[in-house]
Amino acid sequence: MDEYSIYLVLPDNPITDQKEILLKTKALQKCFIENGEERIIFDNLDIECNASQSLSIIGPSGTGKSTLLHVLGLLDSPTAGAFFLKGKDTSLWSNKKKAAFRSESIGFVFQKHHLLSELSLLENVSLPLLKTGIPKNKAENEAEVLLQSMGLSNRKDAKPTILSGGELQRGAICRATIHKPEILLMDEPTGSLDADRGKAVISDILELIKPQKTACIIVTHNLDFANQTDISFKLNNAKLQKC
Repeated sequence: MDEYSIYLVLPDNPITDQKEILLKTKALQKCFIENGEERIIFDNLDIECNASQSLSIIGPSGTGKSTLLHVLGLLDSPTAGAFFLKGKDTSLWSNKKKAAFRSESIGFVFQKHHLLSELSLLENVSLPLLKTGIPKNKAENEAEVLLQSMGLSNRKDAKPTILSGGELQRGAICRATIHKPEILLMDEPTGSLDADRGKAVISDILELIKPQKTACIIVTHNLDFANQTDISFKLNNAKLQKC
C-alpha cells in the first residue's frame, strides 16, 4: 500500500488476519461533475479498519470528510475502487442488502442529533431495537441501562425540545449504539458543543463502545478531539495523510 494507507490493527493481531478486518477499501475514489468538469473529492484511499479501534479524519469543511463517511456507511457509492465489509464486496450488494447491513451493523452519529421531537429520550433510544422486533419492555430496559451509563437516567422521560446540547448528543450516541453495531461512524458529533463538552462527549463515546469491540471512525475539524482516538489522519488534496 502507498503512503496514504490506513492500518487499524488489534493489539497482537497481524494485519494479515483477515477475520478481524471489518471494513476495507482499495483505491477508493469519489468524484462529481460540476459545470461540466470533474471534481475529485478523494482518490486512491486504502483503508483497513478492525474491531475495537478508533480512527479520526480531520480537515476543514468542504474537503470531503462527510462524503467519505457516507460512502463507508453505504449511504453513497464510490466512483471507483473497491469497498469490502466483513470481506464482502459491497458493489455486488443490492440496495435492500445495503439497508439491512446499515440497520444491523452500522451506527451513525451526526452533528445534528436527529432525535424525534414527539418521543421521549427513552423512546428515541429504544427505537432501533423495536424496529428489529424486540419487545417494548426489553427494548426500554436496555435503553435505560444505556442512558444510565451516559448519565442520562434522570432525563429519560424528557422530550428533545427541553434537553441541552450535550444531553441531545449523548442521547444520539445511545440510540446509535444500543444495537451494539460493529462499526460506528460519526460526522462532527461535537460540532455544536463547546470545547470542554465536546471532549467529554468524545470520551463518553469511546468508553461506551470499548466493551462492544466496535470499530469507530470520526470525522471532525477539531484536532484536540481527533487526538483522543487511536489513530488520526488529515484529508487534504483528496488524499489521507497521517497527523
